[in-house]
Amino acid sequence: MKSSGELLIGYSIWSESYMIVKIQASQYTTAGQQQMLIYNEDSSFQMQEPITKEIKEALGNRVKAYFIAEIIDNELVIIEETITQDW
Repeated sequence: MKSSGELLIGYSIWSESYMIVKIQASQYTTAGQQQMLIYNEDSSFQMQEPITKEIKEALGNRVKAYFIAEIIDNELVIIEETITQDW
């Protein structure tokens, strides 16, 4: 997963290739290090991997947050944080 710029940058025009993803930090893990789960509303995109420093900083004290993201060259690029969704 790549970040776009410094992880959170502004985009004023919505692109059809963007999607909203929920990034959720694991509370407990048997994986040896904290994990993050990333998925979109209909779960057509899902991934789990070790949490990155940038995501920890973006989440702060929260367990989850929502972001606009795009897949570029088979990598998830986080564009910016967005408002809380109801899913």
